[in-house]
Amino acid sequence: MFTLQSDARWAKFVWLLVAVIFIADLLLPRQFNIVFAYLLAHFMAIFFKEKGDVFLLAVATTTLTIIAVFFKTLDAPVEQILFERIPPVVSFWAAAFFVVHYMVLRETEQQQEGKFKALFEYATSGILMTNRKGLIVTANPALEKLFGYNTGELSGQTIEKLIPTRLAEKHVEHREHFHANPHPRSMGTGLNLSGLRKDGSEFPVEVSLSPFKNREGDFVVAFVVDNTFRKNYEDSIIRQKSELAQLSEALQQSNESLENKVAERTHELEQTKK
Repeated sequence: MFTLQSDARWAKFVWLLVAVIFIADLLLPRQFNIVFAYLLAHFMAIFFKEKGDVFLLAVATTTLTIIAVFFKTLDAPVEQILFERIPPVVSFWAAAFFVVHYMVLRETEQQQEGKFKALFEYATSGILMTNRKGLIVTANPALEKLFGYNTGELSGQTIEKLIPTRLAEKHVEHREHFHANPHPRSMGTGLNLSGLRKDGSEFPVEVSLSPFKNREGDFVVAFVVDNTFRKNYEDSIIRQKSELAQLSEALQQSNESLENKVAERTHELEQTKK
């Protein structure tokens, strides 16, 4: 059975076209060489879903091309007419292999798109893509959830919408500088980067940037990670170090005070003995 990627009616149209060409081949004189019209049906097979259907079409048109020779009014020897039909038959199979090759490329592209979509949709890290103007082209669910936005709400917004207002103007300069010399880079290590949620709250983030270019222009993919836990951990370590330093200093002062008291008491005892 013919299975088409677009619509079942397309299959009927292709088969109807083949039937019309076959009838025309039977009725028209040899000099019209109508069999080359089968190529139209072959190139329309680019919309077929199954590669086997493309080869089935090639077998059918080849068979009909040969059968027509024995049913139409002949004005030349059969051998001559069959010889004249070799180039059309070769072109049918060349077109079939071309279409199949295209279908393989299409399937590969669809598989890659499927893998990318799965990675993009189900990644636990926030991912977004911006264009040269800094407009958000797309954002994955993790990023939308991270910043408190609904699905698709960020599309078309500037990236500065996710940055605290006090830093947004400076970020525009950084963005232009990055596009002047695009290269993969990590941000946030050793820096205090902040993201701005929809509700106006801020939180620490780490960002990795990866530029890429296609026929539609220059783009940047950003991977955003909530750094709140790590930042809190670092702040806790710094606070503990500070507390330990204060405690150490207090103990040292206490020891010095105790040593002074012991020295004074010893001196008093020695004076008493005298």
